[in-house]
Amino acid sequence: MRPLIALLLIGSVLFGQTELHQLARVPHLVEHFLEHKAEQPGTTLFGFITLHYFSGNVQDEDFAADEELPFRSHDDHAMFSATKDLFHGPEAALTFHYPVLPLSPTCPSSALSLGERTDVWQPPKRA
Repeated sequence: MRPLIALLLIGSVLFGQTELHQLARVPHLVEHFLEHKAEQPGTTLFGFITLHYFSGNVQDEDFAADEELPFRSHDDHAMFSATKDLFHGPEAALTFHYPVLPLSPTCPSSALSLGERTDVWQPPKRA
């Protein structure tokens, strides 16, 4: 039962959020190709595809049938997502005001000088 539910969820996402729902129009492609083949027996599948997909928007007498072909027109209504309405950003940008504190040293400047301790940083001497 779980694989069936998973397949239904995956299928609903793929067909609702992508252009895969265009595959349901493949029978129109076959039917329209057979109509062209009946009208002009010399029509090849390559010529049919070239005519309907690579020749631009040809406004001929069967333009309505041409628009029923898969991947010929795009349906934007299926491309929105419900998650857009679930997460809203803030209405106005939040600004934080931090107080400006004067910087003061935590130790006196005399502690920062090396003074007598410079002999520590000398290279080792040979005996």
